Amino acid sequence: MNAELDRLEGELATHGSRARRRRERDYENEWRAGGLEQRRALVGEIFRAIHVMPSGKGRAPFNPDHIHPHYLD
Repeated sequence: MNAELDRLEGELATHGSRARRRRERDYENEWRAGGLEQRRALVGEIFRAIHVMPSGKGRAPFNPDHIHPHYLD
């Protein structure tokens, strides 16, 4: 019984890794190659929201800590 369970868990792990590899995409190349519409579509596929917080008074320099991405689950 344990041998059968181990075999099935091994098969599940193998099939799961294959499915993950199929889902992986090269977003960086798609971003670089795509135009505005392609980039908007990619942002919509990856993020639920992106919150940009104010950087302060005057002409404060860009602070990446003020960008809060919320990824899709």
